[in-house]
Amino acid sequence: MKIFIAHEDPWNAGNPYIYTLMESIQEKHSDVSFGWGWNQFWEDGIFEYDAVHFQWPQAYMSQAPKDSAYEMLKNRIDALKQHNVKILSTCHDLEPHYNQCSDYGKCMTLVYENSDAIFHLGEYSKLIFTQRYPDCKHLLLPHHVYDNLYKNQYSKIESAQHLSLPQNKTYILCFGSFRSDAERQLVINVSKSINDKSFFFLAPSFMHVTKYSKKILRKIPTKSRLKQIYYRWKYNIVMSGDDWAPIDDAELPYYYGISDVAFIQRPKILNSGNAVLPFLFNVAIVGPRTGNVEGLLNEYGYPTFDSENIQSVVKALKKGIELTKENYPSKIQEKALSKMSTEVVADKLYAYYCDVLN
Repeated sequence: MKIFIAHEDPWNAGNPYIYTLMESIQEKHSDVSFGWGWNQFWEDGIFEYDAVHFQWPQAYMSQAPKDSAYEMLKNRIDALKQHNVKILSTCHDLEPHYNQCSDYGKCMTLVYENSDAIFHLGEYSKLIFTQRYPDCKHLLLPHHVYDNLYKNQYSKIESAQHLSLPQNKTYILCFGSFRSDAERQLVINVSKSINDKSFFFLAPSFMHVTKYSKKILRKIPTKSRLKQIYYRWKYNIVMSGDDWAPIDDAELPYYYGISDVAFIQRPKILNSGNAVLPFLFNVAIVGPRTGNVEGLLNEYGYPTFDSENIQSVVKALKKGIELTKENYPSKIQEKALSKMSTEVVADKLYAYYCDVLN
């Protein structure tokens, strides 16, 4: 089988979702080969593939001019279908997040409308899309936990020493990009409501920080640098200053090692790898009552919150911290990994490829 992944570079996608599945499939199944890239998608060689698998179509097509991206993609999909190339897609989002590639949102809908099969990370989106696109196959494919990538785990003491943070604090981990001011404000409001200097919010990508102005010879702090200092002092928000892949793979286990709870800081969300990865590191998860995230957390007994009610958020966070202290995450880890390990999910995706293409 030849599968083309509609992504410019799966190893530079901002998260390991695509390439970890690709590598796991190829380790066990020599009959599968993958292709990817932007220019390759528009060349005749694309017609030699059995399927084109889209992940984030709106981001992929953002490399094209806004006024022609939709027509370009429509014509290409028509050509692919004429050559009997299957169209597959993973439903990461129902629609673009906030303003993120929103100008290319029609491209996302176009891909879903033309998909022979859509892979869903939870029952919520599967139910919606089964009704919206009844002529397509809708298949459940859980988000995997990247256990093949992150093999090291560290204690709170080791992590605190490595990150140069005090050991005797409570740490709330807020991983993932902050896609809007609403998400930043949610963390700020939680900090205000808790009003306890022993609570730290680890939010590496909270905002982009430019430390010093390039236009001035003297090293005068920029406005964003002053904000970074202020948020650390006022709200105990610890950020790296980078808003794209701010933590490398070697550092990530230390952040989980020091954390008491993983907080999904999104008022609106469908899926989140940050709601899955804590299962690997035995950290409790707290997230909003929305999308596939709600179903996942309910399945494993983790607290959820109403993002419009700050007291609901704080209550859920404190419950999550208690669960970690009670060692609850380690008690359900075996159950979670039996469904969400990289190997299990990759085997399921391979079986789906075989089913759809045959």
